[in-house]
Amino acid sequence: MLTVTQNFDGLSERAGHPQEYLVDMHGNLFNLRCTNVQCNFRKIDFDPNLGTSEVPKCPKCSALLRPAVVWFGELVPYNHIVATNEAIETNRVDLVLCIGISAEVWPAAGYISEVVKRGGKVAVFNPDSGTKVKCDWFFKGGAEQWLPIALNNI
Repeated sequence: MLTVTQNFDGLSERAGHPQEYLVDMHGNLFNLRCTNVQCNFRKIDFDPNLGTSEVPKCPKCSALLRPAVVWFGELVPYNHIVATNEAIETNRVDLVLCIGISAEVWPAAGYISEVVKRGGKVAVFNPDSGTKVKCDWFFKGGAEQWLPIALNNI
């Protein structure tokens, strides 16, 4: 089962979700990457308790390191878009769970309607009833309340 998440908190990985079935659309806060666009250095699972005495620098080129996340105005990594598109195009996606999203951030928001066009169903779990997602099921409230109930027999 593929999980496409906009969360960058790394909780899916820490919960044991298999990496091959996970697309972190906006990256992972606990990974680092070099700010030098010509350098490909990445560090996975760095210690977030770095302290404040020194800004982390790239061991390859000495440029500053930054969290490996997509900030506002930046593009989602192309390989994340390709992986998600391929999963939708080559697999029958029966159900999309939209958990706590506004469906206003692209490209992730577009995947919902793409699955619906292919016959999939949509379940929304959101405390805000103003969500713009057209859905088959709407669970108003927190995911911690509704997900265990909704997924009990799956």
